[in-house]
Amino acid sequence: MVGEKKALRSIKEKSEIVVLPTDKGNATVVMDRKEYDDKMMNLLDPATYRKIKKDPTDKIVRKMKKLIKSTGIPAEQQKGLFVQAPKIHKPDVPLRPIVSAINSPTYQLAKHLAKILSPFTGNTESYVRDSTHFVESVKGVKLEAGDMLVSFDVESLFTRVPVKDAVEGLRRKLIPEGLPEYVPNLVEYCLSSTYFSWKGEFYEQFEGAAMGSPLSPVIANFYMELFEEDALKKSQWKPKLWLRYVDDTFVIWQHGQKRLQEFLDHLNSQHPMIKFTMETETAKKLPFLDVLVTRTTNGDIELGVYRKKTHTNSEQRDYVKERT
Repeated sequence: MVGEKKALRSIKEKSEIVVLPTDKGNATVVMDRKEYDDKMMNLLDPATYRKIKKDPTDKIVRKMKKLIKSTGIPAEQQKGLFVQAPKIHKPDVPLRPIVSAINSPTYQLAKHLAKILSPFTGNTESYVRDSTHFVESVKGVKLEAGDMLVSFDVESLFTRVPVKDAVEGLRRKLIPEGLPEYVPNLVEYCLSSTYFSWKGEFYEQFEGAAMGSPLSPVIANFYMELFEEDALKKSQWKPKLWLRYVDDTFVIWQHGQKRLQEFLDHLNSQHPMIKFTMETETAKKLPFLDVLVTRTTNGDIELGVYRKKTHTNSEQRDYVKERT
């Protein structure tokens, strides 16, 4: 282990090499600097990011303070929502557009808003909290001969979340349920004030929610609650089971392959920013989160631990099969 750490430090010192953590699996990736730079340029999609002339920190802080003071939040609480010496933040990894929000001007405010919003989300029947909750949710489910195991995944959900639609949903749905009226405006400001620097240039994100902000997962989940409610209501063909973890959805489909494709087309027609990919069972097996779902001959569902090939197994877990 000591030798590995020493070798890693030596690699990090080489300017032509980039050493980065993966977003999943607790692994490390070593990349050629040119490859990293090329991938970064590809991530700077002009439909999501645009170059700006200078560091916008001071402007963002001034406007944020003005907005917070107009909310009626007690003065002693307002102080905790400001980062006293904010500086620009930068992308963390090359393959996904994760922007570290720590020490950004809106970080403390985003944490505060996420805490307020959390009790209002995750209350739908389709909501899956984690893998353990998923296992509990499929217990007792029986499969018929024509049922299919299917999963849907939203492509780049965070950077594609329609912020204005999500904020309008907060006003329309949650304010009547008790959400403070000032929250939607502050949410919109936080999500529209994401910026970073790369190679001496400043960029702002003008679409979607930044991966790395404490507010983004809550808003992404809330928007998907709105999306699925509307999409399922409009669909002629409805799944037997629909369970969703943020952008990943597990489905039991009973209407056949042709209507399944029609259902996917229906989902992808609901909003120009939200597009799904689909995976169906192979050899009676389908992975979802870190659970391997297997169909048995008598219609039961058998559950086991699933690990991607890239997982390091640094956190060892016994492979336990459970039959629902």
